[in-house]
Amino acid sequence: MRTSLALGAALLSALAAACATGGGPGPSTERAPRRRSGGPRCLDFAGGDPGEKGWAKVDGLWVREADADAFRKGLVRCGDDLVPLDDADRIGKTPEDGYVLRTDHVLVRTDVAFRRAADLARTTEAHVVALLDSLGGPLDLRSPADPLPVVVAAHRRDFDALLARKVAEPSTWGAFYAAAEGTVYACDEPLGAGGLPVVADLRHETTHAVLDLGRPARQRDRMFDRPHFWAWEGIAMWAESLRDPPGHEAGAERLARFRRRAAWGDVVPLEEVFALPQRAFLGRHYDETAAFTRWLLAPEGGGRRDGFLRLLSRVMDGDAEAGDFERFVGWTPDEAERRWKASMGG
Repeated sequence: MRTSLALGAALLSALAAACATGGGPGPSTERAPRRRSGGPRCLDFAGGDPGEKGWAKVDGLWVREADADAFRKGLVRCGDDLVPLDDADRIGKTPEDGYVLRTDHVLVRTDVAFRRAADLARTTEAHVVALLDSLGGPLDLRSPADPLPVVVAAHRRDFDALLARKVAEPSTWGAFYAAAEGTVYACDEPLGAGGLPVVADLRHETTHAVLDLGRPARQRDRMFDRPHFWAWEGIAMWAESLRDPPGHEAGAERLARFRRRAAWGDVVPLEEVFALPQRAFLGRHYDETAAFTRWLLAPEGGGRRDGFLRLLSRVMDGDAEAGDFERFVGWTPDEAERRWKASMGG
């Protein structure tokens, strides 16, 4: 029988850092967070008033107020005992039945060591806030009424098992967003050569989650088979490095891969990329789209951020048409490609 520790939101809305058996504490991830149609772009706290729940915020994480001082000293409650974090880390866990960490807008479940898990939770929280600040107005986004569920596996074998269980046709992914349950899944153990750091993976999939849950769904499932699916992936790859300082971008590996591909001549005409549905969108298309979107949105590059976001909004509503790039961005695909290649010296 496995034992799980939780620091964060617990079953029946009782926040507690406590050991449990079986399913363990923490909310079910079977129901997606509720969308909001009005009110502020970003709630101060998703899921009610933390004060009324008797919670206190310590270093960006919400804990039971009675345990706040002990937590500041590096202790976590396990049943009736307060346990040092190093001892808590040695207790057997699974990704979904392990630590539960609660921030203002995110709920992370993980078997990663606690200090590492806390850093990932705070990083994901900061990304949600940054996304809403950057994209909330142009895309009419609102943070969900409930915290965004995130599951981070410490080991690739456990992540692969989650992927096989959650995805009908699993592939070799570093992370994924399960839209039906509104949950982000990631792995702290990177893929082999070319894999991204978990921070980039978390930002990418959290971007999908916030854009999905931040506005009415309408006909979003149509976008996967319509033109300009690239924009959905492009914004997520752009956001992998959102607010990172130059030279320290979490998503830098994608750009490095594209530069290598471009040197080999492995570049697809933009008009072809714009027409691809999700099922035909491959690794080289991701790398090219990452580089193109970064250039397109940069003031010193294409400078077409506003037009791109109008295009993305139409994509997300499931209404995109082949001519929408020119309609919203103002260039034909050929003109955009000419300008982009010229910026790279091509």
